[in-house]
Amino acid sequence: MARESYTSPRKDSERIAQMLRSIVQDGTKAFKKNTIDVMFPKKIVDGKDIGEVSRRWIMTICGSLQNEEEKIEQLLLAVWCFYQDGVNIDEDEIWHLKWLKDGIPLFMKKVNDLPGTGRVAPMASLEKPPKKDDIEWWKPE
Repeated sequence: MARESYTSPRKDSERIAQMLRSIVQDGTKAFKKNTIDVMFPKKIVDGKDIGEVSRRWIMTICGSLQNEEEKIEQLLLAVWCFYQDGVNIDEDEIWHLKWLKDGIPLFMKKVNDLPGTGRVAPMASLEKPPKKDDIEWWKPE
């Protein structure tokens, strides 16, 4: 009689979720390297690499906001225009206003689409408690 080992559906789901996350991370990393990094190369303005600043904002827009295509396009094109004009958007008031008007509401929409626990997370501290592994159970004297 053949014996099959028992596998927990929960364990299988966790493994599938880990594999999917890894695949998506690899694909996103390749996408960033092959497109975004090419479109926003290093460009030093007033001692700051605005290419790096623009790439960071592009990844934030792509990964952190509710998908409202028209608004996302406007934010992406704004980053492109500022980069082309040699503007460091980290220090630009017009970009900050655009981000306040369009970016932050899209972030909050994404958060509000999460299950209940995710929706209330911003109301608590943004600092995570230490992991149980970080607890020192015994200290040498």
